[in-house]
Amino acid sequence: MHYGLVIICFLVLPEFGLGKGRTDFGGCFPCKQYIENLDLPAGMHLDPIWNSPALSGTHYFYQLYFRNIPIWNAGILFHHLNDTLLRDAILPKREVGSTVETDIIHEDRFFVQVSNSFELVDKRYVFNNQTGAGHLEFRDMQGRTVLIANSLRYQNHLTRRAYVFNPNPIHSSGTSYGEVYTDRNDAMYPELQNEMKEVNIEIDQLPYYLQFKDRSPPAYSTDILRIDSLSADRSQPEFECVQVLYHISRFVQHLRSIGFKDSIDLIQIDPHALAGADRSAFDPFADPPSIQFGVGGVDDAEDAQVIIHEFCHALIHQLNPYSYQGTERRIMEEAIADYFALSYSYLLNGNTSRKVFSWDAHNPFWSGYTARNHFAYCPTSDERCLRESWTGFFLEYAHQSGFETVDRVLLNFLPLLIPNGSTQTQAARLIWLCEQMGLNIPTSILLDCGFLDPAFTAPAQFESNRTRILHGTDCLLELTDIQYINWDLIDLNGRVIHSGREIGSMIRLPAEYLGGKASMYWLKVLGIAEAGSRPVERIMRILYLP
Repeated sequence: MHYGLVIICFLVLPEFGLGKGRTDFGGCFPCKQYIENLDLPAGMHLDPIWNSPALSGTHYFYQLYFRNIPIWNAGILFHHLNDTLLRDAILPKREVGSTVETDIIHEDRFFVQVSNSFELVDKRYVFNNQTGAGHLEFRDMQGRTVLIANSLRYQNHLTRRAYVFNPNPIHSSGTSYGEVYTDRNDAMYPELQNEMKEVNIEIDQLPYYLQFKDRSPPAYSTDILRIDSLSADRSQPEFECVQVLYHISRFVQHLRSIGFKDSIDLIQIDPHALAGADRSAFDPFADPPSIQFGVGGVDDAEDAQVIIHEFCHALIHQLNPYSYQGTERRIMEEAIADYFALSYSYLLNGNTSRKVFSWDAHNPFWSGYTARNHFAYCPTSDERCLRESWTGFFLEYAHQSGFETVDRVLLNFLPLLIPNGSTQTQAARLIWLCEQMGLNIPTSILLDCGFLDPAFTAPAQFESNRTRILHGTDCLLELTDIQYINWDLIDLNGRVIHSGREIGSMIRLPAEYLGGKASMYWLKVLGIAEAGSRPVERIMRILYLP
């Protein structure tokens, strides 16, 4: 059995399982082995505190402690997928730096990061009898509140009526930008009014993970709880605040419904930003991370597809921090965010349009993107082609297997994205993950969407769910039921790159045959089960992870 490791810096700690004693997860021996080999700073150690079954395996969270006191929002999340673990990142080694001396063990005592240092705090739950809601407060040893988690803001009227686009007037009306559907300098007019949807927003249950703040020009109020703000139309600046609040909350509600259990990190939102530029951006290096929506052309925060796209960058950063490196890796993330924007739009109104940002873009201001289908093979130098290919691939997969299925696959796939990973590597990992989840991606979709050379035809004899995973520099593959094997190693373009013959049932594939980097191949074997029997031919996928 081969083991790799997926280790993710877990930045949001679930609200359950803390301070309830240590738990021994005997089923994750590779996790234990990795922990034992970590060179942690003096006084620190890791203990398992919870595990959670998922579609693709089991997740284990190991809490980081300093002097036997847990550090809030610090630890390692392991993904144990069908007896295989993959390693992508390591736990950061950070000194606590606190001079507090204590040997007191208290189930509600933590270290929390405040600016660039760590403070010893007590966690307290504060309950509001009038609203029936509560939040966490962290107070230092002098009784001062240094952090509030899951805090809620209240008004006397808990439910407010609001109006939003659903997700934007072009997508909901099934039309294109132009004629009656134009920006008109943020004016409200009957055709746009008809595309508004009336919704209710629970003021006492605003999401803890969204914080509105004016970060860059132009300057507008971001007080979402002003008396008149929720009833604003698009001619008022508060309208974009309501759009962001409603659609991110609705999207997170959808993710929860399909099994996403992680907490969401705090994100700072500026709905009118970037000095009037016609673009939006997620900034992972801000404290807290921020999303800024431009107001050039059509205001970006009027289009829920832009909102969900940028929020997906924040979500991916939480699940796979600081991995947005390398051209093809960045393209993959952009395409996943584009797909979720389309998937969310389909959830709202059932329209299967392939246009991404169909209100903010596809107009005189800029061209936007369109999910592709059935087109020529994409060269890796064509970034637009690759991005639209991946988006088209996810969309075609959703049409065949269901949007919820693909949404869940991608939520499991996000932690497996690697910096500087190639398109072929990402495709291989996605195929492998789907097979671990008992799903299958038809090769025809990969071919149609440009990830395989059109000259390559998938072998008809390929056995579903037969991907083999190989590691290291000297890979051995055992076929227990056949021997006297002739084999061909075939790349995804259909080219035989190496052949061999084995007397027994073991095939040796040195790393030089496999290019030395993560990649996927076909392996065609011809052998016999026993002397005198007819030859047996098999074709399987080989996923090589160095």
